[in-house]
Amino acid sequence: VELPLNGRNFMQLANISCGVVPACNARGAAITNQSGRPDLAVHVSGGRGDANSYLIDGVETRNMWFNSPSVLLSVDAVQEFKIEKNSFSAEYGQGSGVVSLVSKSGSNALHGSAYEFLRNSNLDAANFFDNYYGRSKAPFKQNQYGLTAGGAILPNKLFFFGNWESMHSRQSNTLSALVPTPAQLSGNLAGLPSSKGAIIDPASGAPFPGNVIPSNRISSVTSKFIQYTPQPDVNVPGTNFVTQKSTNRDDLQYGIRVDYQISTSDSIFGRYTNYDSSLYKPGIGVLSGSNFPYGGQNAVIQETHIFNARLLNVFNAAYNRSSVFNSWENTPTSLANALGIHLKQTAAEYGLPSVSVSGGDRKSVV
Repeated sequence: VELPLNGRNFMQLANISCGVVPACNARGAAITNQSGRPDLAVHVSGGRGDANSYLIDGVETRNMWFNSPSVLLSVDAVQEFKIEKNSFSAEYGQGSGVVSLVSKSGSNALHGSAYEFLRNSNLDAANFFDNYYGRSKAPFKQNQYGLTAGGAILPNKLFFFGNWESMHSRQSNTLSALVPTPAQLSGNLAGLPSSKGAIIDPASGAPFPGNVIPSNRISSVTSKFIQYTPQPDVNVPGTNFVTQKSTNRDDLQYGIRVDYQISTSDSIFGRYTNYDSSLYKPGIGVLSGSNFPYGGQNAVIQETHIFNARLLNVFNAAYNRSSVFNSWENTPTSLANALGIHLKQTAAEYGLPSVSVSGGDRKSVV
């Protein structure tokens, strides 16, 4: 809790261990691409970022498809943290590294905490590109706050511990691109360098006169799509469009643990943790962002019985659920149909169709 963790993610505790580095791209761990989050995986001793095991109170919490933790337990709810790598005992498996947490429990004394961690662009220096493009400092606001409470329901017998935490982050970035001018969007490509060659009419095979495409040759779909194309707003070598857009992330988690000391030789506890996160990453164009919802639930019941000084038995039953999804920026209605691209879509598929140009030759063909 006292460590200065940016984002207060227990995965950062693993990064301070020798031989451990963050997984920063999809080649290292597919979850970084599928979830849009770089903080859900680490490389342990050169292993892949999706080859680790994540245990909370001795039970597996991994997403079975991407091998990422289904819940990010708040560091204020963590009693112990340990990472096993290289050679570890036979009780562990399923990965090249094992990240193990023990959740906090209550005690006879009543304890609690309330906290907030703030990051704000008012406390930051301006980005180099903000100054270069003559833009104001990109806004950044991040608030992470929560509560914990633990104590005894029945002294020496029944204890509880609960936590709740929320994070809201709005981090803008300065983005730049080279976009078509209004004249080019209307079909006037006369200003293109001569090295690019002539614009060829696919119907006749001859160049368009003056590299100008007649308006009646531009499809209705293209004419309608132009409204979603950014307009030039700067004149910088290699760039004519600059904008600032915000990456938005909202996390919410809560959990409860109850311990019961049945006798001097028997004890039992149960824990439930819920984690829900939404992430929106903008694209440089209109309606070109992506949504990355992520969440999970983890529960465990564990009973420990001591037979004698040399023999004990631990029984546990657990439940783990993980949800990973990503989609493009949604719209209330089908923009494809509005543009004239008639598709059979569900509401989850509504959004702005993407456009790409592949192949090519020394001559430009439309």
